[in-house]
Amino acid sequence: MKQRLISAFVGIILLVAVLFFLDTVLFNIIMIIVSAMAIYELLVATKFINNIAVSILSFTFAILFPMLNYLDFLEINIIPAVMTVFVILLFVMMIIYFNKLRIEQIAFVYLIATTVPFAFSSFVFIRDNNPDHALFLVFLTLGMAWIPDTGGYFAGRQFGKHKLAEHISPKKTVEGLIGSYVFNIIFVLVIGNIYTAAATDITINYLYLVPISVFCTTFAVLGDLSASIIKRQYLIKDFGNIMPGHGGVLDRFDSVLFVAPFMLMILRVLEVV
Repeated sequence: MKQRLISAFVGIILLVAVLFFLDTVLFNIIMIIVSAMAIYELLVATKFINNIAVSILSFTFAILFPMLNYLDFLEINIIPAVMTVFVILLFVMMIIYFNKLRIEQIAFVYLIATTVPFAFSSFVFIRDNNPDHALFLVFLTLGMAWIPDTGGYFAGRQFGKHKLAEHISPKKTVEGLIGSYVFNIIFVLVIGNIYTAAATDITINYLYLVPISVFCTTFAVLGDLSASIIKRQYLIKDFGNIMPGHGGVLDRFDSVLFVAPFMLMILRVLEVV
């Protein structure tokens, strides 16, 4: 527990440092690094790291995606085009290594090599689409991904009796899940009021924000459980050990995988601030 708290404290300091560079290209580069580290952990866990060509292709996509916002023709939907090229190249790899790669392996590589970079790139796109409130919205997105885990942990320890998904994540409970929703709603109300107090000309639409927090809690838990399924099927405890007490990059950011893209989508439709 002590080790976990120390790692969390160090992580908060690093997060503040990263957010300090939010408005610069360095933020994009940091997203590339984190994305590549998560891809590496998944490739090692699944043993696909042994195929050099597939690994290089996956890392290339992870590096490229967070920089797409700097292309002048982003507005013509370059993202689907890039993903299509990636699919074609993966099939080329399967043709070349037809006796080593199976279609389900290629499908899994496509899944992880697109989901992970897009999740981290979503923070870049959220920043660029909402420059006036970028810091608040990026921090809000991270919070709504991480707070459910903290809330679920403490609520589960205190009240947990009924298992939520015993064969996937034995420690998760229904009571912990309820705690996740409650903690996340409290978080958005508190952070919303703090931001309003700091910027008096801001109006936050809580009729949107509170339901959004409920959806984000659901997606955070789904991201956590999805990562747990991969770990169970590949018989590993953690994706890495870069963060003592927390595991690897993906162990800490698994809840972000679905929350960040959802926030990007919803912020393009609704005006939260």
